[in-house]
Amino acid sequence: MKVSKALTAALAIFSLSVIVACSNTRMVSPNTAYNAVMLLKHSFDQGDYERFQTYFTDAQRNKISKEQFRELSELATAGWGHDTYSVITFENGEKLLINTVKDLEDGYYKIQDIKRVPEEWKELFIR
Repeated sequence: MKVSKALTAALAIFSLSVIVACSNTRMVSPNTAYNAVMLLKHSFDQGDYERFQTYFTDAQRNKISKEQFRELSELATAGWGHDTYSVITFENGEKLLINTVKDLEDGYYKIQDIKRVPEEWKELFIR
């Protein structure tokens, strides 16, 4: 009989934990680049345009229309990957696009690739 009460109490606590966890839609916050991208992908999966807009800076918010959002959502698949890029901008206007990856052996980030940003693409990387 004691086992039954303990099991019932454990199930009740577990159920309550699941309900609380599932009711919290913001379990992940956009506090890292990866999390921000993951949340953006989730907004595509859910068709949640309003949530999608919250992940942009004030200056960029609402630049993507609902129609564009739908088009982008159609590109999204269940399988996806996240690459990390940085842009180095020199005072002479030249820009380099740097792809970094985490080395699984030592945990450090390493340079995977470097590309010079062509003139016609430089406007994409405005700070």
